[in-house]
Amino acid sequence: MFTVTWTGPRNPVPHPCIGKSVTVKIVDHCP
Repeated sequence: MFTVTWTGPRNPVPHPCIGKSVTVKIVDHCP
């Protein structure tokens, strides 16, 4: 379970690695 606050372009999968305004409880999107 993760909370994401995305203020960028519309993406089907938000990437916290990009460095946007994002709050992630679990880092599972980064390869």
